[in-house]
Order: sequence, then C-alpha cells, then structure tokens
Amino acid sequence: MGVGRLHGLFGRAIILLPAILWAVAVFYGALILLGRRYRYFANSPDSSRLAFRRINRKKAQHLNRAFAFWLTGVVVVLVIALVR
Repeated sequence: MGVGRLHGLFGRAIILLPAILWAVAVFYGALILLGRRYRYFANSPDSSRLAFRRINRKKAQHLNRAFAFWLTGVVVVLVIALVR
C-alpha cells in the first residue's frame, strides 16, 4: 500500500466527492431557471420593484452557491490527481 494510494471505503468516498459536489451545483443552477411565483401588487411600482430585487437576490445566491460547489469539486479533483 503506497502513501499516495486511496484505498477502502474512505478512498471511494473521496473519489465520489466531486460528482456529489457537482450534482449539488447542478441543483442550485437548476433553481435559477425554475420559475416561482412572487407576491406583489401589479398596480404598485414599488411593490413590483421590490419583488424584482428579491428575485434577483435569490437567483444570485443560487448562482454563487452553484459556483462554490463546482469550484470545490474542481479543487477536490486536483487534490486527488496530486495524491495519486
């Protein structure tokens, strides 16, 4: 058993970790595309403006989370490649 080898259940979990992280990234990315109903008064410009800001803020949060999970998966792949 070499120092740089990943064996056993722990090794398999580490190898599957990027796929799991990327699946979570795809989930958050898909949430951006899904339409949701937001409550606002159609006759009130302030209400619709606030709803639009809420929508943009929520989508930005999902996009940031998707990017963070994707990047973490890439880093894990690079670490695995260096360890092997």
